[in-house]
Amino acid sequence: LSECNNADTISITVNPIPEITLVAGDTNLCPGEQTQITANCEQNVSYRWSNGATTATITAEPSETRTYTVNVKLRDGAQCEKDSSIVIHVDENIQLRYETEPSHCGQRTGEITMHATGGDGTFTFSSNPNTATFIDSIASNLLSGSYTVTATDGMACTQSITVEVPS
Repeated sequence: LSECNNADTISITVNPIPEITLVAGDTNLCPGEQTQITANCEQNVSYRWSNGATTATITAEPSETRTYTVNVKLRDGAQCEKDSSIVIHVDENIQLRYETEPSHCGQRTGEITMHATGGDGTFTFSSNPNTATFIDSIASNLLSGSYTVTATDGMACTQSITVEVPS
């Protein structure tokens, strides 16, 4: 019997799955705001976002809370790919209504009571000109005239309305 030994060398390339880090300028937005989302990946990859974009960075201006997903694929033809997602929260629109009490005889007897809904549910109120001081949602001791009242919620989203205190 004869012994036969053959040896051969083969190379096996293992392509790594792309590592993605998603970074957003802000993940909590007020209505009408926008933010940049960037997919950071150290490998040579192509990008495909859920909104159709094919760049590493996109501008997101959602009208409501939305998830953005990016598919990152290695460009070496190996078909290694990975998805990553980020949620951009959009604050609910702030809705304002008010009640007024008139100012009598040029005296500081007027009052504005503000009611706000939406937003994140927590509100502070201010006025321009800054002559109406709100304690909770009520400004008292006002002269008759126009007041621009701004509601600010806990996410710093704002909504303004002009209120006329009658005489």
